[in-house]
Amino acid sequence: MITENGHECHFITHKNFREKVPEGVKVYPVLPNPDGVEVEKTCSDIISTLDAVLTHDVAYMSVYNNHAAAIKLIAEANPQIKWFHWAHSAPNTLEQREALPNSIYVGMNYSDLRLLAQQFGVPVARCQVVYNPRSPDIFHAWHKETKEFVDTHKLLECDILMTYPLDTGRFDAKGGSDVMLLVDCLNEQGKNAKVVFVNAAANDPERKKKVEKWSENKNTVFTSKAFPQWAHTAPNWFVHELMQISDVFPLFSISEGCSLTMLEAGLSGVLFLLNEDFPPMLEFANVDEAMYFKLGSTRQKTNHVNRKEYMAERAKWLIYELATNKALRFKRKVLKTFNRQWIWENQLAPLLELNVVTPRPHEEWWTKNAPITFLDGYDEAREPLFKLVAGMCDGNVLDVGAGSCKLYPYLKDTAKSYTMLEITKKFVLAARKTYPEINADYGTILDLPYKDKQFDTSVAIALFRHLRPEDMPKAMSELMRVADKTIIGWALIPQDKPTYVKEQGFVDTVFNVDDVKTAIGKPFKTHKVGRYEVYEI
Repeated sequence: MITENGHECHFITHKNFREKVPEGVKVYPVLPNPDGVEVEKTCSDIISTLDAVLTHDVAYMSVYNNHAAAIKLIAEANPQIKWFHWAHSAPNTLEQREALPNSIYVGMNYSDLRLLAQQFGVPVARCQVVYNPRSPDIFHAWHKETKEFVDTHKLLECDILMTYPLDTGRFDAKGGSDVMLLVDCLNEQGKNAKVVFVNAAANDPERKKKVEKWSENKNTVFTSKAFPQWAHTAPNWFVHELMQISDVFPLFSISEGCSLTMLEAGLSGVLFLLNEDFPPMLEFANVDEAMYFKLGSTRQKTNHVNRKEYMAERAKWLIYELATNKALRFKRKVLKTFNRQWIWENQLAPLLELNVVTPRPHEEWWTKNAPITFLDGYDEAREPLFKLVAGMCDGNVLDVGAGSCKLYPYLKDTAKSYTMLEITKKFVLAARKTYPEINADYGTILDLPYKDKQFDTSVAIALFRHLRPEDMPKAMSELMRVADKTIIGWALIPQDKPTYVKEQGFVDTVFNVDDVKTAIGKPFKTHKVGRYEVYEI
């Protein structure tokens, strides 16, 4: 994937490596198996010239502890390099691993992402997913012509793909026009559908003109146009390889003997569309084995008042059949989502663009030195504040800077779900142990690891006093990004100018409330209870 998309790739591996690698990859079979210092000496000169390094199980498996130690040394000496560490097995939170500098951890699925973050003790935002690719061209050992053809016409992006080998001179007798009409109806109903006619006997000038005319339909591809050298006939292997990625085989012939292409399609596991008006079809595939269309034949006439309306109804039926066929549905999912190019465009390329940085000093201080007062009893002073905020929360609630989860008892019976996020690991671990039913995540308000509008309500109580004024707009933007409603609460302490407790790394701030109001940047409601003020955005 890396070299295919124009990037230079270097491969550092062990000294005994003898496998074949893709063209353009530079191989360094230099890795020894001694202590980390020697590994660092061996690899640092190579790695120091790179922009990013991808490792596989090196940070994850204890057998590679020496290599992980070398990575730490190299990363500390070269802070400009991005590191992406793949874990190819399921996360094991019982085996804690050390977090490495300037690193993102890559898992195999989204379901285990939270567990991967827990194993390395990092925010969920530090973990990303890149699926294992399984592209049909490699799995089926395609010829290069097939790969180029599929890529050119973006066939792996289709929702429904049909491959129909036929003689160009018998296009109408083979029901070619009806196939094109069906494909058009599928697209009109929101599906990305295409048909590939592997058309033979297309040398004749008149037939070439017809192919040009038919090709004006953007949902239709003729192989004689893509490969002029195959105008007489395409290789059988090409048909076979296209069938491997097809969902449907349409045989709308008005007359047929025993179609070899139908039998070949049957070996490819596609759904058959056959002409009910030609009775011999039923001999090869009965009504339980194929979808039938009444299209007329040499044996029986069928006249539709509106042929397009008939095809539109049959298109709905076909969509339903494919949606309920588990095998074909999963096949299409693998073809669309697990091919190399999809993974590159949607997962790997965006991953390489991520900003990989270590926590800033004040974040590091708070993580290491915050006192643990988890569940230290009833908080009478803040009870009015917690009751007010809990009564304002709707649905799925995100509590950022939740500390010891003092808010949770007040809304656990009314909230649909509760997620706490803390930069202090000890709070996160205590929350997971004390409240196993909640989601407890490690992270920072400046980079919330959640999707847009993932929550109904985001809450931050007494959090902004730990932020620098220049960070407040970003923090407020993140809170409002992930939820429909945002609630900010704190005790009011009059102060003209912000002051900082510098010996704590700028983590305890008394600020002018106007800093927060400015960061909100839009109208909001103000609620007061005792010495507390709450903003509802």
